[in-house]
Amino acid sequence: MTNEFNEIKELTKKAKEKNAIQFLNSIGIQYVKKYGNLFYYNAPFRNDDENASMFVNADNNTFYDRGGTHKQGDLITLVCLIENCSFKDAVLKINGISPISYFSKSEPLKKETESSTIEIKHIQPIQNKALIQYLQSRKIALPLAQIYLKEAYYKVGEYQYFALAFKNNSDGYELRNNAKSKNFPKGYKGCAGSKDITTIQASGTGLNIFEGFFNFLSALTHYEQSAPTQTTIILNSTSNFKKAIPELQKFNSCNAFLDNDTAGTDTLLQLQKIIPATKNRANEIYPAYNDFNEYLCSFTK
Repeated sequence: MTNEFNEIKELTKKAKEKNAIQFLNSIGIQYVKKYGNLFYYNAPFRNDDENASMFVNADNNTFYDRGGTHKQGDLITLVCLIENCSFKDAVLKINGISPISYFSKSEPLKKETESSTIEIKHIQPIQNKALIQYLQSRKIALPLAQIYLKEAYYKVGEYQYFALAFKNNSDGYELRNNAKSKNFPKGYKGCAGSKDITTIQASGTGLNIFEGFFNFLSALTHYEQSAPTQTTIILNSTSNFKKAIPELQKFNSCNAFLDNDTAGTDTLLQLQKIIPATKNRANEIYPAYNDFNEYLCSFTK
């Protein structure tokens, strides 16, 4: 942990020294106009800016969005907004480092330690009103959710919780509840048991791949299906990608429904090395959104 802290600290220092104008240009974001040391852009973290309302001050590498959000800060803050990612991921991206490769050493151990503190007490069909409301907020119909999800009651230390539970290949459960709901004493997102991918077999010749189960259910909702027509892998975290490789190697084509963030982009590149005929469905269906569920929620009433 100490070594990682020191590494991130040093990388943060380097990131703050990067030339913001040059970095933005390197990721395909170019300025619209320039006045002195101020470079004006269509704010890349929102879709409604046609007036080049954001400027970057070349003297101190800071930005300011004058058009509605009034967000401001350094290059790291700007990358967090553009990529919808964490501070660490932004620091790594600015330094040209893949978050997946950087955290692959420590992330699985961290997840295993986290999951080992969760004790499942009871699993049953979904019937809790708070969880049904949570599904409604994510625009997933209850009959569809009941095919793939259960209702779990579990303990973390001395505290009792309940959540939606999605089973993985190692008989562990991905747990999700609504952190914003007053019905939960404490919101939680984690895994009970061993962390693993989930594979849903089908007779088709191709493959589908998702990062999380809400995006998988969103795709079924979008296509008005109750089951996929092709074998489908839900990674349950991009950190599980290596576990999916033996299954991936069985296929010659793939539909990738990954997130439009740094981790999703890195995972897509790794996937395309294994299955060159991989289609980036995220770029086709929800290019302006972080993931399939965000896209679904944006227009479904």
